[in-house]
Amino acid sequence: MIPVNLDDLDSLPALKPGVASILRTIQQDEIDAADIAKSIQLDIGLTARVLRVANSSFYGFSNQIASVKDACILLGKHTVCNLTLSSVVVCHLSSSGEGMLDCRVLWQHGLRTAAAAMVLAKQCGMDEGSAFTGGLLHDLGRVVLAIHFPAQFTAVLDYQNDRRCLTQEAEMAVLGIDHCILGAELAKRWNFPDHLCRVIGSHHRPEPSHQNNLPRLIHVADVISHDLAPDNKGESLIPPVDEEVVKQLGLEWPQRDDLFMEMEEIHGALSTLLETSGT
Repeated sequence: MIPVNLDDLDSLPALKPGVASILRTIQQDEIDAADIAKSIQLDIGLTARVLRVANSSFYGFSNQIASVKDACILLGKHTVCNLTLSSVVVCHLSSSGEGMLDCRVLWQHGLRTAAAAMVLAKQCGMDEGSAFTGGLLHDLGRVVLAIHFPAQFTAVLDYQNDRRCLTQEAEMAVLGIDHCILGAELAKRWNFPDHLCRVIGSHHRPEPSHQNNLPRLIHVADVISHDLAPDNKGESLIPPVDEEVVKQLGLEWPQRDDLFMEMEEIHGALSTLLETSGT
């Protein structure tokens, strides 16, 4: 065993004070679009990334969105806040690590889960922006392990490959902790919204009695993302879906091909969110 514990998170680089302040600001319930824009525009790189996504083909505006304030007006402040939170995490974790592992595969899985979550949210009448953010960041703990604890992450992969077991089983055997617990703790330290902390911590085991449906939605989207991943040739074990969760969501499953096409359309249009260079 190569243990990782929650105290090890103290060694991770903290969010820049300015970025942490932006996240606190945009999470205030009564904040208006002008204040959100003013806060985001304090960080030039963050502004560029948010505008890059806002101008992606997914939103399909005929005229270019030239400012964060315009983005708030056209997309809604809630959507812009979700894009901001997602951009902050992707950029911070992609630029702060010392490990040599390539995390693009993990982020691509997060993006496909986000795309699946948006498709399912539309069916369930849930907020698509929150579904996207929850899907993208649900495996925060795995990304942190890969970037900041590469030796332990590699040991987990080796164990998983040798024994053909699920990720969480390998993590508990090798690390004594799994990525859900690790990710949820980091999300709390970074002052993420409670609903997002809950998604990160319980997407493999949604709490049956909790009223928030978002962890349930991300649980199902995660399984779909694994199942429909283009690079999954049946070589990887797919986490089991909780059928009770599917019933609680009242989901009607779309045709596999239709679901895959819609997921890939969203994935392709919003993949610019994973571009962290060239701010």
